[in-house]
Amino acid sequence: QFSLDEYGGNLRVATTVQDYHLTGNGPSSKVTVLDGRMRALGSVGNLAPTQQIYAARFIGERLYLVTYRETDPLFVIDLADPEHPTVLGELHIPGFSSYLHPFDATHLIGVGKESTRGGLKLALFDVADVHNPLLVSEQKLGGYGSDSEVLRDHRAFLFDKEKDLLVLPVHIMENSRGADSVQPAWGGAYVFGVDPDTGFTLKGTVVHYRDTDNRRHVIRAFSIEDVLYTMASDKIVMSDLKNNTALIGAVGLP
Repeated sequence: QFSLDEYGGNLRVATTVQDYHLTGNGPSSKVTVLDGRMRALGSVGNLAPTQQIYAARFIGERLYLVTYRETDPLFVIDLADPEHPTVLGELHIPGFSSYLHPFDATHLIGVGKESTRGGLKLALFDVADVHNPLLVSEQKLGGYGSDSEVLRDHRAFLFDKEKDLLVLPVHIMENSRGADSVQPAWGGAYVFGVDPDTGFTLKGTVVHYRDTDNRRHVIRAFSIEDVLYTMASDKIVMSDLKNNTALIGAVGLP
């Protein structure tokens, strides 16, 4: 959803081409810069052969790109010269990020999964050294079947740097015994603080349901002063940010 970007009058595009029927080599990815008349100015290709793009984030003259097959390469790509995009550095870690969110000028937050059959994962990346990006901190949440609306819709992600507040809507499967086993589940949100030096700090959880058929996932979160509001299609839950996200109350929705 962030693989297209306009900057300085040029269009920058990150693409994966599935070409099994042409070469038998599987997918390949590239980044292309086009001018105002849609003419290609420059490109860099052959990024992580056999893998496909899972997340992209253009920030100024840089592109941060995640591809995935078995490991999660985070690419740092320089776009300062539109005619010569250049890969500056890359980091390989297990799993993948489906959404990248800027924390500050030198850090990124990634939201994704440990693997296609794993739980959710939060990651904090240090990109100050563009040639050697680092994983600063990670949080693994739940097991197989765990999910978050953020993986499909970035608007479900709440991050307020001034309040030191990160809210991740979740559906959590408590263990990873496999797709055919009955697993306890709960849904709501995790609430974290984020610091480049200490990583993620869990401030509390907000529960909307526990192991019930009425699984209405949280799709939005926002805060007003010291109250956190998490919204699903059936209700809004209010939590106290000054008291470990203790429940204040809930309002049912028709």
